[in-house]
Amino acid sequence: MRFHRYLVAAAAAAGVLFGAQAQTPAPADWPTKPLRIIVPFPPGGANDIAARSIGLEIGPSLPQPVVVDNRTGAGGLVGYTAAAQSRDGHTLLMASTSISLLPSLSPGATTYDLARDFEPVGWVSAFPGVLVVPATSKIKTVQELLAEMRANPGKVICGNGGIGTSSHLGVELFLSVTKTSCTGVPYRGEGALAPAIMAGEVAMAFSNLPGVLPHIKSGKIRVLAVAASEPSPDLPGVPTLESMGLTGMEVTGWVVLLASKGMPEEALARLDKLLQQSLASKGVRERFAAGGLVPVSGGRDKLMAYMLREQSRWGKLIRERDIKAQ
Repeated sequence: MRFHRYLVAAAAAAGVLFGAQAQTPAPADWPTKPLRIIVPFPPGGANDIAARSIGLEIGPSLPQPVVVDNRTGAGGLVGYTAAAQSRDGHTLLMASTSISLLPSLSPGATTYDLARDFEPVGWVSAFPGVLVVPATSKIKTVQELLAEMRANPGKVICGNGGIGTSSHLGVELFLSVTKTSCTGVPYRGEGALAPAIMAGEVAMAFSNLPGVLPHIKSGKIRVLAVAASEPSPDLPGVPTLESMGLTGMEVTGWVVLLASKGMPEEALARLDKLLQQSLASKGVRERFAAGGLVPVSGGRDKLMAYMLREQSRWGKLIRERDIKAQ
């Protein structure tokens, strides 16, 4: 998967209707009521920006408006559960990496099943994780970081964006692959983690690239490596962890559009086409850039298999490291 330019900025407003006049809908009788996109996180985040941007594009092609419905709580579980239970043929879900993590992080509370309750519509966005240290750190390479961690087992402070987040699991995967240890400090999301890195409160962290790229460019955070299958064009000269022999060190954040089971097959095919068209549009690209997202083209055929592989891969690590949601 190829990653392009990421810029970080602001937000969106809640409770907006998109769409309206009919333009040759197919099938002819769908949708017969407003098309709802459930967003399992608050307004202003990546999922919300993606939903509102795409809603603005696809709305005019449908005979009913597109409604963004923020159902927040429990790390996305409230929204995911609501979407899984809504089988009215008119409910979409703007999901992210956490939908594949929660069945292992909160097995007692998670009642949805990816394959049973959802149909893929298409990819929306993806971005790599990066291994970073404060700009003031004496550590300039991954090898120097590993030497420090091995010389001081468990004493290096590792920050993350909250228990069970991709930044937390990135650290746990790194510790597992390198057979090292650290003292983990969780923060309230990526927004709180970046200032902690810049202030030197933590010695190292994993972060989604959009959350730290401006600070890398300004020289306030130093990036050591990219946790992806290929280098990032935004970080010329920065190696991947895989290239250093750290096999399996891929930490990718993603946003995808799903439909609740019960959506007509013809409607799914049409939504897939509309999604691809919207991701290629100037309007969506501009709104994504302002929100730190990059469009990722791709249809539905391999998406569910990918999410299930992610669920299995991270589930294994979660069990091995005995990680539990808080």
